Amino acid sequence: VDSIPVTVSPLPVARVLATPTAAALLPGDSAALGVALESAAGIALTGRSTVWLSSDTSVITVNSAGLVVARPYVGPLTRVAQAIVYSEGLADSVTVTVNAFAVGSVALA
Repeated sequence: VDSIPVTVSPLPVARVLATPTAAALLPGDSAALGVALESAAGIALTGRSTVWLSSDTSVITVNSAGLVVARPYVGPLTRVAQAIVYSEGLADSVTVTVNAFAVGSVALA
């Protein structure tokens, strides 16, 4: 009996979908971000590596699991950065807005 070798290649990633599309946090808050990977036919792909990065680490940090943390700061009331996820050369991002703590009132002595 003859045999024919068969090579099965995994479907390439065609779409990277980060969720949610946007998040609003206060300094020190965190949020879990997610990612879905799809083939060109829309088939969900699992077991692929992803890398999360922050567009501005002075505003947010993002760990390898997609946990974003808003960093404390002094400055403008609102800061914005992107949490970017990459897989197989493709990327998507979540816009993260960090709002400064509101001051209710100030009493002068």
